[in-house]
Amino acid sequence: MSINWGWRIAIVYTLFALGTLSFVAFALTNEVDLVRPDYYEQGLQHDAHAAASARAAALMPAPSVDVNDQSTHLRITLPLSMVGARLSIEMYCPSMLHQDRTLQHVVGADGTTVVPLAGYARAPWIMTATWTHAGHTYRINHGFTVRR
Repeated sequence: MSINWGWRIAIVYTLFALGTLSFVAFALTNEVDLVRPDYYEQGLQHDAHAAASARAAALMPAPSVDVNDQSTHLRITLPLSMVGARLSIEMYCPSMLHQDRTLQHVVGADGTTVVPLAGYARAPWIMTATWTHAGHTYRINHGFTVRR
């Protein structure tokens, strides 16, 4: 039994339409948390953030961020001249928007501050620390993964 060419075109068109509708339904029912809710505001601040990052990179000794092997805490070390500075720390989880948080810490007498990571999801994170000292704003970014 042979199918005439008109029916073949109708079958191909129907399969294409069903595939397209299936993909649209799939796309509309999946939640994607890949962009920050303040994406555009952050974009407008790009030049200021770049200048603050450049100032932080020029500090001696350079700021450092370390996560211990068990991912229980994150240690931020700044030059001793920054003792007492108030850090605004944004913890951003690209894959889970609802996990994002903003913390406030003060740099201790040894030039460090410790951020406990209890309750953080096992996922990649981006930490951004911003502070002001002597009228200048500084900013550091560090990506890490909570592995426990």
